[in-house]
Amino acid sequence: MGIPTGFVRLNCSTCNAVKSICCSRTIRLNPGETKNGEGRTVKLTEECYQLLAQMMKGRQADEFLLIRENGKPVKDFRVAWKELAESAKMPGLLFHDLRRSAVRNMRRRGVSEKVAMCISGHKTRSTFDRYDIVDESDLGDATLKVESGAKAELARASVIHSSCIVEGQEEENRKEGNARKPVQ
Repeated sequence: MGIPTGFVRLNCSTCNAVKSICCSRTIRLNPGETKNGEGRTVKLTEECYQLLAQMMKGRQADEFLLIRENGKPVKDFRVAWKELAESAKMPGLLFHDLRRSAVRNMRRRGVSEKVAMCISGHKTRSTFDRYDIVDESDLGDATLKVESGAKAELARASVIHSSCIVEGQEEENRKEGNARKPVQ
């Protein structure tokens, strides 16, 4: 599988639009430029924006962002990616794996599923779910959340609300530690 055309064929004129409205750090991928064929808006993190700005220095609007040493646009970089992954001691890492990691990271950081689907370009829930991989650490986190929630509920349940105190038994309630002032 190749890299999405919208990424590889990104040109400086698209990025100049980002530069001219630097506060929004936005790139618009047009219909037909993405894997699913639909256009979408991509918001850049500050780090991505800075990297793009560095890549664009000295470039003309009609130049592609990703070019080879000979100045020709990159159309496919699978071989270069494989060499890069091996040199990073991550043989077998696919560029596409980064999409899966992005989906997992968004979900773990609290981005809603609907927004994450818009960012990743997933049209269907079933495809998104295949990318939102659950691992052992997710299960451990869930266990801790359930345990913490149960302890909090138990603590709340052990405090007897003042409306439960029967009048005429104030002294008995006080001895048992159940006496509280009514909420006003």
